[in-house]
Amino acid sequence: MWFVLDSIRQQIEKAMSSGMQFTADEREAIEVKSGSNGKLTLSGKSAVIPIEGVLTEKRDFFAAWFGGGNTTYPDIISAIKEADGSNDVEDIILAINSPGGNVNGLFPTMDAIRDAKKPVKALVRNMATSAAYGLASQADEIFASNRGTQFGSVGVAFDTMVFDGDIKEISISNTKSPDKRPDLLTPEGQAKVREYLDDIHDLFAGSIAKGRKTTVKKVNSDFGKGAIVLAEDALKLGMIDGIQAVEADKPKTAAKGGNKQEVRSMDLTKLKAEHPDVYAAAVEIGRKEERDRVNAHLKLGTASGDMSTAAKAIEEGEPLTQSLMATYQAAAMNKNSVNERENENEDLEVPNTEPGASDFDKKIAVLMGGNDAGEGVWIDG
Repeated sequence: MWFVLDSIRQQIEKAMSSGMQFTADEREAIEVKSGSNGKLTLSGKSAVIPIEGVLTEKRDFFAAWFGGGNTTYPDIISAIKEADGSNDVEDIILAINSPGGNVNGLFPTMDAIRDAKKPVKALVRNMATSAAYGLASQADEIFASNRGTQFGSVGVAFDTMVFDGDIKEISISNTKSPDKRPDLLTPEGQAKVREYLDDIHDLFAGSIAKGRKTTVKKVNSDFGKGAIVLAEDALKLGMIDGIQAVEADKPKTAAKGGNKQEVRSMDLTKLKAEHPDVYAAAVEIGRKEERDRVNAHLKLGTASGDMSTAAKAIEEGEPLTQSLMATYQAAAMNKNSVNERENENEDLEVPNTEPGASDFDKKIAVLMGGNDAGEGVWIDG
């Protein structure tokens, strides 16, 4: 069962059912992008735990491919325990950008965040929806990186295929366990599934309410009712505690726990002055994301032979989107086709139109603000 944006769930399930396979190069690129997710890094006295992409109990390549990365619940729990036991750590920053994930492993992770001995703050870039908002809600404070940051999608849904008149599969349970396989074509069967979903939602809403120090009634009535809300509305509703804005806003009043209190947006100067740990974490997160972005493009560009696409993506600040992955994959297929023809006919000469490695290294250095010796290029591994 998924607590994740429906569009992503559909892509994951469709790909899995189609028998889609990942190449070694694609797996390596996914590992580059997701390898450090859920792992603790230090930023001053703060322990920063990046929570990116789809959340799962075990590493999942499908989740990473379609969800912008993958973070496992056990990694998050381990990082929190490590931070709590370190004398070098004063507080914990959850750096979240996730559409949600699987229900398996979610509740123990929410408990681990809420039970942390040291202060926990959530810094959300782009989105924290469904299961990811559940994790953020257990922090002592939640900050949005901008007004466009998305929150919410608090709810549980169940999707399946039924065939009325053209049944493809029949499932029958034993006489004494009629509810093991409810008939979804009947109101009674649908009611039985809805009862189960309500129970799961009650657990989820209850955990969010405990984390935000409010009531389940308020979570159900005010926290979007299953919809996604933008940061400013989330602030007014008491779902978050502040917005890191480009320009300072006037103080805003937001309700949290049923009480009116002043919660305001802040510019970078105010964020640095009032929450230096969050500011330092935001800077470090930005640097890491840029290193990972460049590294992933370089690996895929090299593997596919399409260095021109890699150079353009790096220069224009493009993330590793599904569209770009498809471009790399098409280039790799074309490269393999050329290699096959060369093997069939050794006399066939295929001109190499791609730049040489040294030329490309120089261009990357310039794009990243360094010199032609490679200064300023952030590439790991």
